[in-house]
Amino acid sequence: MKRACMIFIIASIAAMAVSAGGQKEAAGQPTAKNPPYVVGFSNVGPVNPWKVAMGEEVKYAASKMPNLIKAFYATDAGGQVAKQIADVEDLMAKGVDLILITAVSPTALSPVLERAVDRGIVVVSFDNVVETDNVTLKIQADEVELGAKMMEWLCKKLNGKGKIVMLGGIAGNSTALGRWKGGEDVLKKYPGIEVVGTAWVNWAFDKSKAAMENFLAANPVIDGVWTDGGASGQGALTACVEANRVVPLTGTASNGFLKLWKSLRPRGFTSYGVTHPAYCSVPALEYGLKILQGEKLPAFLPSKLEETTDADIDKLIREDLSDAFWVHTKLPEDLLRQLFGLKK
Repeated sequence: MKRACMIFIIASIAAMAVSAGGQKEAAGQPTAKNPPYVVGFSNVGPVNPWKVAMGEEVKYAASKMPNLIKAFYATDAGGQVAKQIADVEDLMAKGVDLILITAVSPTALSPVLERAVDRGIVVVSFDNVVETDNVTLKIQADEVELGAKMMEWLCKKLNGKGKIVMLGGIAGNSTALGRWKGGEDVLKKYPGIEVVGTAWVNWAFDKSKAAMENFLAANPVIDGVWTDGGASGQGALTACVEANRVVPLTGTASNGFLKLWKSLRPRGFTSYGVTHPAYCSVPALEYGLKILQGEKLPAFLPSKLEETTDADIDKLIREDLSDAFWVHTKLPEDLLRQLFGLKK
């Protein structure tokens, strides 16, 4: 955990350096080009349903812009640094004008992206951003705020006293570390809250469920659970249900988590979530295209967060779609049914 905190501090310093620039113009901004353009999208890979949905959001958005985009290439790194570096090199070889990337590593991808900028390619780093300032644009949600808001809700729900478990995303991942820091910052205000178990569960249902089962077995008292994901919230809550120990628990807005949340409301269960929506890839594409057309943008832009409360879930849940669907979306109905429709 100490090592993870140090990694986060280093990443935070880099992020603050970017943010401190205020309206500093994007780095490596090339001379405007006439459309249509060749666009490359480098995804971490289908490591969880959110990443899959995020890729589908940008692919659809690109398909609706034939006057601006003549070719769109999408790659999946499978969560592997070496594969993503090779993917970016392959996109450069294809002659792309714009690279959109959510990075496996905030440091390892920096050199290859700097080379892309040197070649006049617009590089938009979003979601899991890289540390180097030598990319054209960074777009990132305030992950610290996301984690803090959910922890604040949980601590208040418990009236500032109790034993909780924390289940984070991917160890070493900048997004996960930011959310974790937000949660820990809030805990400093609540000395009556004791953390009795922590685990990194990769934002995955199975890993979260298994971790929660272990914590339930080892701790006769658990009063609440902080998770920072949808599938991880669903997995942890499923373990609580099976153990007949349902407690207040946070999670983000995956259809599966919201369905389970709704089903437990008659038992008095309540929750709260703050979500970085999967459609965050769409603004990344839109801003990249604006830069190619000559529009001047700052070097850093914030990405939107979506809140979910008890009052929201009835209108957000899609009972006709799978658990993997993320409820905040820009995809059309026919594509949603094709991608996430339940098999009959």
